[in-house]
Amino acid sequence: MCTYSEEFRAMLDRLEAEDNEESKLAVADMEEDGCCHWRKRRMKMDQIRALEESFEADNKLEPNRKLKIAEELGLEPRQVAIWFQNRRARCKTKQLEKDYDHLEASYEALKRRFHSLEQERTALLAQFKDLEAKVEARRSAGELVATPDNLPFVSSDGYRRLESQAMSMDDWNILIGEGSSHF
Repeated sequence: MCTYSEEFRAMLDRLEAEDNEESKLAVADMEEDGCCHWRKRRMKMDQIRALEESFEADNKLEPNRKLKIAEELGLEPRQVAIWFQNRRARCKTKQLEKDYDHLEASYEALKRRFHSLEQERTALLAQFKDLEAKVEARRSAGELVATPDNLPFVSSDGYRRLESQAMSMDDWNILIGEGSSHF
């Protein structure tokens, strides 16, 4: 069920004030050709409040209930049916707006997380390339004899992969010939 915001209640109060200023009975304006044009009859605030209470109790309108409400409020059954239909449409629109806001917030959070992971990936790749350059420098200086077959992060097809069984920093330092874990 939908509940009413302060903004909606303020609108109802403004309409009630207008009710006091205008006549709420249907008025026929006779034109020169003798035709009658009826203005839309505005509901009174007590009618609207009663309809709102009834809507909060159950937003579906059975034919017997529609007739009972119309009789109690002095409205046509068609007016009651249309009011309920419009109110359900407003409620659905509000729910769609809330759902959209929630999805948008989730999307923004995921986008921030993606960019954070992307930055982390870039930093790790830079660190990997730096380590790879150090290994290559030691290899070319003859200090390290390593082949793709004896490095645990190089697959059998020759492609480098960081796997869950990657070496610890101490193992790496031993492999490249340094005694401490600091570069």
